[in-house]
Amino acid sequence: MCWYPSLICMRQCLYDKDGTWHDIGSSWRTSDCMKCYCQASRDMSCCQSRSFPDDCMKEFDQKACKYNMFKKNDPCR
Repeated sequence: MCWYPSLICMRQCLYDKDGTWHDIGSSWRTSDCMKCYCQASRDMSCCQSRSFPDDCMKEFDQKACKYNMFKKNDPCR
């Protein structure tokens, strides 16, 4: 599952789910465990990966028929 936000700036990408700006060429993991990358074209892509860091976990949502990933220490998931 991937998500492509449309808001961009001249030399950075805006991850509008949490309001953070990221430099072109950078990659990061979001608070909801998505892996994001700000491309040279100033497009940004965010995907849930099949593997995830130890501080994240996934839980199956039967109503939505999908896995949700979240930080283990996030009490508000």
